[in-house]
Amino acid sequence: MYLRESYRNRVSYEYPSLKLWELDADELESSNNPFDWALYAGKCALESDRSETLKLDYLTRLIEKLDAKGWTHDEKPALFRFMDALLHPKSPELRKAYDEFREQRRKEGKIVLLSVMEERAQERGKKMGEAKKALAVASEMLDAGESAEKILRYSKISRKELDKLVAARRN
Repeated sequence: MYLRESYRNRVSYEYPSLKLWELDADELESSNNPFDWALYAGKCALESDRSETLKLDYLTRLIEKLDAKGWTHDEKPALFRFMDALLHPKSPELRKAYDEFREQRRKEGKIVLLSVMEERAQERGKKMGEAKKALAVASEMLDAGESAEKILRYSKISRKELDKLVAARRN
């Protein structure tokens, strides 16, 4: 609670507090409110204490239960990312077990949501692939004797990248 008084004025703010450990897990799990599910994931993380094995167990069960909710694919990613951030296993052995769980789900035709780290890695890979394609186009255009201006316009590489490519060909 915040209280400030001066010159016969009084300002008071009361902040409601929530004790995660006091919440009813069954009630949170049966809710159709995604915020309740976020609280449920937090409660699971709290209950797992520092046990990586228990965190993995909670995470896999939550993912299975999330599918049973019937929410659309668009409604799940933010909640999944939150659960994954709270409960993702740190040890290599348990990460491998988690990857196997996800691969099994993929084989069963179930949706496998990506964690934030996986999405970032995919985006980086995609950008790297696009950059390689652009350099390949520029290289082919150089082989065909096209002008630098034309290469820059169609390959979308920078002048610096084109200069490096030309220099590498001279060596």
